[in-house]
Amino acid sequence: MVPGSISGSIRIDLPTDAWRWLKQCGKTFDIAIDRPTDPDAPEMPVPRPRSPSISMMPATAAGPPGTEDRQKIEGWDASELRDNEGRIIVCFIRRRYAEGSEATAHRIATQFFVSKLKGLTVVLKDSEFNFPEEQPIEATFKVGAAPFTAVSTKVLGRDEIGVFPQHPSALADALEKSNSATIRAPTGYQFEFPLRAGVVPWLRACARRNGFAIEPATQ
Repeated sequence: MVPGSISGSIRIDLPTDAWRWLKQCGKTFDIAIDRPTDPDAPEMPVPRPRSPSISMMPATAAGPPGTEDRQKIEGWDASELRDNEGRIIVCFIRRRYAEGSEATAHRIATQFFVSKLKGLTVVLKDSEFNFPEEQPIEATFKVGAAPFTAVSTKVLGRDEIGVFPQHPSALADALEKSNSATIRAPTGYQFEFPLRAGVVPWLRACARRNGFAIEPATQ
């Protein structure tokens, strides 16, 4: 292929800068430009370019700096969270659901985080949860129909359960191969959530771009 045109009955003008960007993107994410790197893999969306550091930022009502700056990934909200010095420290993608608009409506949220310190973690939020805060909880976790036992679960807030895998990369691989996951609380309450194909690839791309990994170096 010659930069600037494609031969045949249809001519497409491709600016030189666009061609250069495609080659650089391929190098950044180890994707071959002349052949499929993995024909069975889902597309890997790339977070919008960001400067690595900006001026000091205060937290907002929505959460840490960056929470309100959202990118849509197959209906999920994706954000790059910063510390108060402007550095990106967490890749965060979530989906919220509500059964009605009133204040008492049942509300749930599925949230995935990747940080340099912990790698991949999952936080499930449900307004029907009512657990003692900051306590371990013997919940069971499945990815698709298969139990995923290499995790610990902990109550993070009255209506939040955190899922902490022993090996985050193994959980990421399992989630990529499935389209759902389920957590069952000790009370018998079951929380099942669908998973879009672009969620884990977005987390991988975001983490790689910002210098940390699904599996942290301390693992």
